[in-house]
Amino acid sequence: MNIVAIIVNLVPSGPPQSFVVSPSTSRSLTLQWDPPLPLEVNGIITDYTITIFSNSHNFSLQVGSNATNYNLASLRPYTRYTCNIAAHTMVGRGPFSIHVSVTTPEEAPEAPPVSVMHSNVMSDSVALAWSAPQVDLQNGIIRHYRIEAYENTTGRMYTYQTPSNQLTFVITNLHPYYIYTVRIQAVTVGPGPLSLLLTILTAENGECVKYTRKYYYFKIFFFLIVPSAAPQNPTGLAINSTHLSIVWSPPPAEHINGIIDQYVIEVREVVTNNTWVFYSITTEVSVGPLHPFYEYMCRVSASTIGQGPYTTSFSVISGEAGK
Repeated sequence: MNIVAIIVNLVPSGPPQSFVVSPSTSRSLTLQWDPPLPLEVNGIITDYTITIFSNSHNFSLQVGSNATNYNLASLRPYTRYTCNIAAHTMVGRGPFSIHVSVTTPEEAPEAPPVSVMHSNVMSDSVALAWSAPQVDLQNGIIRHYRIEAYENTTGRMYTYQTPSNQLTFVITNLHPYYIYTVRIQAVTVGPGPLSLLLTILTAENGECVKYTRKYYYFKIFFFLIVPSAAPQNPTGLAINSTHLSIVWSPPPAEHINGIIDQYVIEVREVVTNNTWVFYSITTEVSVGPLHPFYEYMCRVSASTIGQGPYTTSFSVISGEAGK
């Protein structure tokens, strides 16, 4: 008598066991499990299906039959994920495990506060208001906001912290008729990016700044925040017959009115009246090529968000040819 053994594959009748999900970083989860109970496998496991749910999207993935763990990456910080897992045989998929939910850890915000505005500008104080960063880029619970106020006239930086996640703050102890540039950042487990610059001019003593015409306000404001004085001590000398060296010092600190991002150097050839413009981020520049033994009238200005006044023109003569 011949005995034939027939192995029948069925779908698993039980889920994988000991399914655990834990955060590995703020943007990844580690999933661990054991195979279904031996009496519930009903064949040979071919692979596993893992499903992942969140408020923003759902997805699933397949892992191999020998796997008992998986690192789930490219997730969002401070987001609740719900996962489950099921085993497959050749016949099909078995039941899913219970759902396991976990929240990824927090991170610093990826976006700055928006709609930063000011009001009630007095000679020694200003009220600020703003909106929270985009919700899906906050990456956690905002504990407070950090405010930077840069005093353009003196170059001093002041920092403030809101007592909670409130969206308003009053800066006090300011100087009358000074220009301040303000930026704000949200803080969760760390500080996020700074907001766009908000520039504020405090009122004169005992007054409140009120502007009825925006264009007039901008016009005055522009002239107050570009340098109000020219660079100091400009001099020039011939390097050779075709190049000049021009050096200078910055404007007086109280007249810079911001951060100098470049200097503009204008060079005019006296004989032909041709004019060239050069730029420098330092307080010196080499200009050329020029004509040998020509007289050039030079002047320099500093630039922040706009260009300030030029120095008085000064004369420099290029070297003789061949020398």
